[in-house]
This record gives sequence, C-alpha cells and structure tokens, in this order.
Amino acid sequence: MKLLHYTYRKLSLLLLLLMAVWGVLFYYAIIDEVVDETDDTLENYAHILIESALHDPAVLETEGSLMSFYEFTPISEEEGRRYQEVFYDSTVYIELEDEDEPVRIMRTAFRMPDGQYYELTLMISILERDDMVEAMLWYLRFCSCYF
Repeated sequence: MKLLHYTYRKLSLLLLLLMAVWGVLFYYAIIDEVVDETDDTLENYAHILIESALHDPAVLETEGSLMSFYEFTPISEEEGRRYQEVFYDSTVYIELEDEDEPVRIMRTAFRMPDGQYYELTLMISILERDDMVEAMLWYLRFCSCYF
C-alpha cells in the first residue's frame, strides 16, 4: 500500500508540474494571439480613418473617445518621410473606473493630397494580463483539487 501512495503522490506532482508548464505556454500563446488580433484591428481602423481624412479633411479636426481614441497631429515633411509605424502597450487613466487601464497604441503617418504629413495615434483597450494570470492560477488550483 505504501508503494501505491508513493506512486500516486509522484504522479500527482508530475501532473501538477505538467499543468503549470502547459498553463505558462497557453498564457503566452493566448497573449500573442490577442496582441496580433488587436494590432490587426488597429491597422484596419487606421486605414478607415486615413481614407476618411483623405476624402474629407474635416476628419483631421476630430478625436475619437468612446471605445477607442484617435488623434491626428501635423508633422514635418522630414518626419513624415522617415516615419516608422509602431505598436506598443501603455496605460490610460479611466476616470469612470478611477484606475489605469491597459491600452494598445498604434502610431502611423500619412500624407494628405496638399503635401502635409500627419501622425495618427490610435488607442484601444486590451486584455488585463494580471486578471488573466489570476484566473489561470485559480483554475489550475481548482483542477488540481480533483486529482
């Protein structure tokens, strides 16, 4: 009977270790996919906004503020020519929730027909990674109780 308990204990530890490794790999796979989809959404939204600005320059005076934020900023011709599109994560203070929320930001530049370059900054809310890690640890602990 001691051998059976010893074997079960070792297998349980091995299974817990495998679940932990799987959890870490799963977390990074999900985060990578979420970031990729968010970047695609930002690119599509930027394309729509740029097309709107090219057809109606009055759009350059607007700012988004509901589910996402966007802003057009005039830049010099030199900056516009050597501009590199960038994506990065940041936080923004949300007054309604009284806390900083994570956002994904995209900055890109484009040229209007009159030759003026503009920088477009887009922000969109993203998944809170702390909450995801917390949930995964809770589920890992919950599932390990049944073994």
